[in-house]
Amino acid sequence: MRFLIDAQLPTHLAAHLSAKGCPATHIFEHLDPQAADVEIARLANVLGCCVVSKDADFVALVDRGLLDHTLVQVRLPNLKKPELLLRVDLAWDDVVSAVRRKARIVEIR
Repeated sequence: MRFLIDAQLPTHLAAHLSAKGCPATHIFEHLDPQAADVEIARLANVLGCCVVSKDADFVALVDRGLLDHTLVQVRLPNLKKPELLLRVDLAWDDVVSAVRRKARIVEIR
């Protein structure tokens, strides 16, 4: 279970998830920050990652069958680092469970 963090989310989220035992990387480590969503989906498929994004456009990519793994859609307002990490932590068991079930989309609210 690996995760690719999209550009709207901070790079420290990748480090946080990795520290929790879920390998994660940020797209800034791989692609230009302005990379198209389709490019990000391709990268996630090549790396075998679930995409973690605030971008609702990824739902359309799921609907088109362009993501091989679960989309973790973060449906939170912009938050300061401690609150974002807390909210992710509170939802993380549900996220992991959904990924293991091979859910197409799971939301963090």
